Amino acid sequence: DWFGFIEGIDTTGNGSLTFDLSCYFEGAEADKAAVEDNYPWMPLEFYPYIRNQNPRTFTLPMAAGAMVEDFMLGTLGFAAWMLALSPDDGCSAADNYDACPVWVQIQAGEVVLIYGILPEWAGDGRD
Repeated sequence: DWFGFIEGIDTTGNGSLTFDLSCYFEGAEADKAAVEDNYPWMPLEFYPYIRNQNPRTFTLPMAAGAMVEDFMLGTLGFAAWMLALSPDDGCSAADNYDACPVWVQIQAGEVVLIYGILPEWAGDGRD
């Protein structure tokens, strides 16, 4: 399982994600990382703390039958999730997916599950 931000979605074929891998910290580790990064709002108002210091992104293919567990929309197949997205659902179906921090589960090099979409977090400059 990997944490990061969806930076783009290609819906052709089974689909793919442009994924920005990030570091995820909770509890005492979140405070420690925030101090290391000179995060200006201490103590943290929100957990977790997200660190994303590398601009590299990855293209991750979606497996046939990939699922999404969305806190607003419930559990859907990837294609159905794409159809259901709206700016009011946390992740925007527009060109900017900054409000889409997720965990992805990868098997045999393909995303089989997107889950844990976060409503609030600290760090990363997107909050």
